[in-house]
Amino acid sequence: MRDYKFHVRRNLLSSKDRRRRGLGLRLGLLALALGGLYAVLHFTLLAPASHSSAAPASPTAPHEVIELPLPPEPRPRSGNDTVPGNASVSPTPVLATPSSDREPAPFPGPFVFVYEVQPGDTLSDIFQTLGIDGRELPRWLARLAPEHAQRLEHLRTGERLTIALDETGQLDTLQLSLDAVRTLHARREANRLIAQVDALPTEQRQRCLSAVINPSLRAATRAAGIPDAIANRALAVFRPQVDLARTLRTGDRLTVLFEQTWVQDRVVATGDLLAVAIVNGKRRYSAVRYTDRDGKTAYYTPDAEPLARRQLALLRAPLVYTRVSSGFSTRRWHPILRYSRPHYGVDFAAPAGRAVVASGDGTVVFQGRKDGYGNALIIRHGKRYQTVYGHLSRFAREVRFNGTVKRGQVIGYVGATGLATGPHLHYELHVDNRPVDPLTADLPFIEPLDEGEKARFKRSIKPLLAELRRQDEALLAATR
Repeated sequence: MRDYKFHVRRNLLSSKDRRRRGLGLRLGLLALALGGLYAVLHFTLLAPASHSSAAPASPTAPHEVIELPLPPEPRPRSGNDTVPGNASVSPTPVLATPSSDREPAPFPGPFVFVYEVQPGDTLSDIFQTLGIDGRELPRWLARLAPEHAQRLEHLRTGERLTIALDETGQLDTLQLSLDAVRTLHARREANRLIAQVDALPTEQRQRCLSAVINPSLRAATRAAGIPDAIANRALAVFRPQVDLARTLRTGDRLTVLFEQTWVQDRVVATGDLLAVAIVNGKRRYSAVRYTDRDGKTAYYTPDAEPLARRQLALLRAPLVYTRVSSGFSTRRWHPILRYSRPHYGVDFAAPAGRAVVASGDGTVVFQGRKDGYGNALIIRHGKRYQTVYGHLSRFAREVRFNGTVKRGQVIGYVGATGLATGPHLHYELHVDNRPVDPLTADLPFIEPLDEGEKARFKRSIKPLLAELRRQDEALLAATR
């Protein structure tokens, strides 16, 4: 019963509230109606009187005119203007007032665009990004030498491309920075195209640096200004005898003599490790790089003993692979072409992007697209040996046509370009221009020097060893 009375009382109170709210709403609507009536009377009766006392409007200026400043006149781009990657840029047109008796405005050239290549960019994509008519591009590429056209069709991330247009908006010159030294320059002269590779003058310099291990080798070499590649190479030289990476302690010393390539006042490349000395506790290890009369290069002790005894001059497998997916054969069923033909190489299955190294010291005699090989490299090793690397996804930045490579140097990365069903490296070895199985072929070893070669060796290494000792002594004097 108490609950029933409570609910009745609550319901009674709610009905009173509803009546109060209804009264308030009616009063609000009445006030709004009175306000609207007042506004109508104000504007209909009072507004004409107030306007009659104002100054009459000028018949020649019925509304206010705001003059906006004209846009600035366009200026030609200079060679110093850099267009960032993926930026949409197009030549700025000349602004002209429409008139029937005026001729169309001329193209406001010449323009020069400098573009940094982004991942996945092609030359036609770059033309579209910059707002340049690319219909003439195929004719340009068709008239260039094959190696020049191929280079422009396979741009690399980070390269700088300079495009110049003449006064009529026609493509005038193309410049591609191949590296810090060389530039591919294609230009129009009359009715023909001329392409050439211009190279800045370079200078090879030797540099000798020392580091004291404290607390770690990597920290010490970087503090001394020794490049990581040189420090890694120094340890690899002695690896057949001792693992110095594990035995080096605080206070041990490393001294390296290496080459650098300079252009004017800057270093553009780090070259070979010429000599190295490591003091590990009370033991001293020394090695020098030497090339014999046959063109074979290796590291030797000061006593002319090769550090890598019985080491093959060429690698049988130039990568860390998962498995051999297809071996050397004179008759193999091709999984894509669907017929049998010779397979003069070995396919090493490996994940896409895995590094591929040079099998030995040599010269790059081909770099680019090669039929079913896809992206391929061919390296000549001396007079008798040649290796082929196919289906690469891309090439290492340091590798270039007619350039030299060293054994173990990264030259490219595993891919599936060309006629390939999956990522792998197709590797070939040719001896005297004849393909052989790289897994079973008789390969040369790095042999000890004979007596005549030893005499030549002793003469050539004297200045290298003297420079190592001088630098090491200077380091000791500075740390005492």
